[in-house]
Amino acid sequence: MTLKNKVSIIVYNAMLSVASLVLVFLGNLAIFPIFPFLRADFSDAPIFLAALISGVPSGISVFIIVSIIRAMLFSSTGLIGLIMRSTSIIMILALGVFREKKFPVFYRLILISLGILSCVAVKIILNQFFWINFFSISEGLINSLLYVIILPYNVIKVVINTALAITAHKYLEKCLKNKVINI
Repeated sequence: MTLKNKVSIIVYNAMLSVASLVLVFLGNLAIFPIFPFLRADFSDAPIFLAALISGVPSGISVFIIVSIIRAMLFSSTGLIGLIMRSTSIIMILALGVFREKKFPVFYRLILISLGILSCVAVKIILNQFFWINFFSISEGLINSLLYVIILPYNVIKVVINTALAITAHKYLEKCLKNKVINI
């Protein structure tokens, strides 16, 4: 890998980290005011895009940078929020394999679907654990909201972030074809 290629990856990662942090502010709107924890959060899309452009290590490094900054400066949940967001690593790994063109499209789509299901399943388990044990929300309330609000919200959020990253990657791939970086 040339020095120019390494610098390009660092610059892309920095830009995508900033884009993710900007999206944290833009997505700070509650979808349903009665449930203020349900936010229109598209900040994972740049993280997923980093994995698609430069690979899993870039996606994970952007994720770590953004998550630490969010936990320290912008999150009311701190470390718990960081742990909850760590489920995005599942999608980063799935997208890292998805970017490999040597696998047929059908298998790559199955992998993305399994990644989304795995990510949401872990999110649901962590949501139940933390909300009941750390935020003192009753188990009955969590269970009553699980299939109506929590599950659909998490599925939609992961699917939208993944779709945004894949769509942006298609357009960026055309723009970056003549550049030195291998995408």
